[in-house]
Amino acid sequence: MLAEFPKLGIAVANVGGDPRLSDWGNAAYYTKDRIHPSNGGYAVIAEIVAKSILTPAKPLPFGVLAR
Repeated sequence: MLAEFPKLGIAVANVGGDPRLSDWGNAAYYTKDRIHPSNGGYAVIAEIVAKSILTPAKPLPFGVLAR
């Protein structure tokens, strides 16, 4: 999906690909349960989602198939 959706003009917010969210033990981004994001984690997620909304993928011209 990460590779193909943008080719079709579908925006993708790859939250899992951000290195700031890769360490579940980091209290700056996760709560004590190490599952749920903290306010800092939600801020990172919001940044990623906002970027995907504000800079959407450009679809291929009509009739052109993705490779």
